[in-house]
Amino acid sequence: MTAATVSSVTYRDATADDAAALAAFWRACFCATFEHLYRPDDLAAFLAASYTPAQQFAEILDAAAGHRLALIDGAIVGACQIGKLGLPIDPGPVYSLELKRLYLAADVKGAGVGQTLMDWAIAQAQARGATQLYLGVWRENARAQRFYARNGFEKVGEYQFPVGAHMDDEDILLRRLSV
Repeated sequence: MTAATVSSVTYRDATADDAAALAAFWRACFCATFEHLYRPDDLAAFLAASYTPAQQFAEILDAAAGHRLALIDGAIVGACQIGKLGLPIDPGPVYSLELKRLYLAADVKGAGVGQTLMDWAIAQAQARGATQLYLGVWRENARAQRFYARNGFEKVGEYQFPVGAHMDDEDILLRRLSV
């Protein structure tokens, strides 16, 4: 990725018209990173349940959620989603949100796109009045773990994330926010 290419990244909120492209992007990124870990039937079940255009359409229209896209020449190269806390953890008596997804195309990793999306997620959570931002991350995804640690996230729990019938060991991370 050249500096000129990185400078050509634009950012905007997702709209309902982005549902099909966003579903394809989520699927492509998930498969590029994790496909080798799963049996084909488990992967297919997960993708069918998580990354369809209809599912993305509903998520984009959910007023409790927020989606930010990073684009180059109109193509999605990064995306981020925040929403209601759905992780199996008790946040206590404070308003918390969850960073549901932050995915990048391979050719923009390390170019600042992920940081820009993370900054948006934190700012959005704060603007919505959250004092805590949680996320779940695969325990063996060292690159993501380092990125989240640099952004002030700390491990506060563990859970099992289903991909079809397969269960992944995941960590629950928390960043406390000031509002």
